[in-house]
Amino acid sequence: MPRDRIDMAPDAAATLQALELDTVQRVLDCQGDRVAALSRTSEIVQVTRLVDDEPCSVFIKRYRFGQWKRRLKLTFRGSLVGRSRARFERDMLTEMPRKGVPAVRLMAYGERRVFGFVETAFLITEAQQGSVSPDAFVRQCGPTGPAPAKRHALVRGLAKQVRHMHNAGVAHGGLVWRNILIRPANTHETDFAFHFLDPAPVRVKDPQAWAARGLAELGAMAKLLCTRTDVVRFVTAYLREHKPDAACRARLADIDARAATLVEQERHRLAVRDAIAAFEDNWVGPPA
Repeated sequence: MPRDRIDMAPDAAATLQALELDTVQRVLDCQGDRVAALSRTSEIVQVTRLVDDEPCSVFIKRYRFGQWKRRLKLTFRGSLVGRSRARFERDMLTEMPRKGVPAVRLMAYGERRVFGFVETAFLITEAQQGSVSPDAFVRQCGPTGPAPAKRHALVRGLAKQVRHMHNAGVAHGGLVWRNILIRPANTHETDFAFHFLDPAPVRVKDPQAWAARGLAELGAMAKLLCTRTDVVRFVTAYLREHKPDAACRARLADIDARAATLVEQERHRLAVRDAIAAFEDNWVGPPA
């Protein structure tokens, strides 16, 4: 018999009940309003409903492990011992705000086990209204991209957040642009609020190694969307330098070398995202 478990944040329970996402079966059955992301083992759907006459939007990230061969493999990666990928993500989203690292709000975590093996697990997070990924923001600004003042503020603000994350000892493990949300703050159009999502396990324990990996992950997408000047400006701000020096040039060379192996992977992910968006734009529903 399946064993279901769902842990809801106390201040989110009423909202999840109103959204009819308060049981494992309801979460697994929910089709959502749109597909936000899709991979071999996970999917993210967005659900938007009226709650108390106000729009409420959440994201459901579901991990599915349908093949018994994969379940046995995951036995040694946390399904029965230690933390699974989904549980690690839950713990990180809880820990990051405690260390002053802005993260999306975790509303619930759940899983279904069959004979002790994880069949599926999920997380529900609150949608950050008005927030988009940096690559979406750049595209929204048109062919010429953001105005210089906005672009400089975005680059420096992100560098400050990533530096604080690394100094706080937080190894994100998936510091790619799609796992970062930005929103122009209300105070000024060149101020941005940041939120991080989808942290992944890091197998390397050396802080310098995983920090270098995180910068390379950002650098891979920067090669597709930013100018070289933007990258130099980011690294300079990350190192708290006023202008590029020897340390900055060495860091840039390291980022370039590491990012070279990741660029095609990020290009493919952008293509998949664009394909999903195009399908949703052209979808007219099933035939009557």
